[in-house]
Amino acid sequence: MNVLATRRGNAHYPSMLEDVEAGRPTEIELITGALVREADRHAVPVPLNTALYRLVKAKEAGYSS
Repeated sequence: MNVLATRRGNAHYPSMLEDVEAGRPTEIELITGALVREADRHAVPVPLNTALYRLVKAKEAGYSS
């Protein structure tokens, strides 16, 4: 656990939220994308992870240039 993040309490924002609010690419590809791809490769259903991955990728695709 990130000790500095817990000390900030409700003032802490997850880095992925900060990326989305700033219109930057998130680390969703490296984290959840890898899990979704591996699960697919092994025929393991991960519907919630897949939904989360697709929602974040859709949000990123909607950033204005």
